[in-house]
Amino acid sequence: MTATTIPTSLCNDCLRVRAFACWGAEGVCRCECGAGLFSYCSCDGCVSTAQMLAAGERDPRTLRLNPGFEIISWSAQGGLMERAQ
Repeated sequence: MTATTIPTSLCNDCLRVRAFACWGAEGVCRCECGAGLFSYCSCDGCVSTAQMLAAGERDPRTLRLNPGFEIISWSAQGGLMERAQ
């Protein structure tokens, strides 16, 4: 039996990380932050951003985010909890 990898998805609104068992689940799942449908993305860039956030990176340029704010706190379950403009 082979192990199945559950893809990591990143909410493009609040940066919350979630794992989906199948791609179909993404279309029906809205992020708790209130973002619209399909706010979660599992592309290589978003997975890379989630991994960098989990590793402690907070520089918006390195994370390929809009550079207009500084991330003060973040968690995978809570997403972007605070930001300074």
